[in-house]
Amino acid sequence: MQEGSRATHADRGEAASAEGMAAMGTSGSGARLEAVAVFLHAASRRRARHFNSAVMTDAAMDIMLSIFVAQVHGRPIGRSALAMANVLTMERIHALIEELVQANLIVRAEPLKPVVMTERGARLMHSYLETQKIAA
Repeated sequence: MQEGSRATHADRGEAASAEGMAAMGTSGSGARLEAVAVFLHAASRRRARHFNSAVMTDAAMDIMLSIFVAQVHGRPIGRSALAMANVLTMERIHALIEELVQANLIVRAEPLKPVVMTERGARLMHSYLETQKIAA
């Protein structure tokens, strides 16, 4: 195997550690990132209500934001809770989760198991939220 070609845990789609995500939630930076995630999710909901159309949301990002906040708190979140939190049908949740699995952002799991981000997904969400310039 050549240098740089070794698969990492994230490359294999392994879950971000619950301890690592929960610890992030207790730090000052983690609290800010959680606040940013909550703000962005709420903004998506406000946008959908304002335009009176779900087409004005980004359902995949809303799902990732919901999972991020749940993981920061060390709480499992299932597909039904994701559907309710994001005003999506179960059919749409299943389809979006499959797309997020294919993108190596969340771990493939049975429908009744909690939905969790891969290490790669958690790292990318963390870095994305850090770049957001909002008062949180």
